[in-house]
Amino acid sequence: MKYSNQSFVYVANEVSITRQDDMNDNDAVKPRATNRAWVAYIVEIRAVDTDHRYARVCWMYWPEELPQGTRYGNTSLQGRQHYHGAHELIASNHSK
Repeated sequence: MKYSNQSFVYVANEVSITRQDDMNDNDAVKPRATNRAWVAYIVEIRAVDTDHRYARVCWMYWPEELPQGTRYGNTSLQGRQHYHGAHELIASNHSK
């Protein structure tokens, strides 16, 4: 698989892997927002050589995962709001 700058990627985490294993065992299991893979936006990809490649990403949040104390202007947000779409992600300023 090829990745490039300005792309969104799913990043597996312990919960999403367990959830995928459960879905493979039982196709009736439905994924929930809190059990989704992490999503990252690739800001930059660098390579020292063919064996050492690095991506700088900004993390995206599902509304249910907004950290405590998240603010939008003077408003404190926590969890899904009435205006969030079913599959909406929120960009953060957290990067790695």
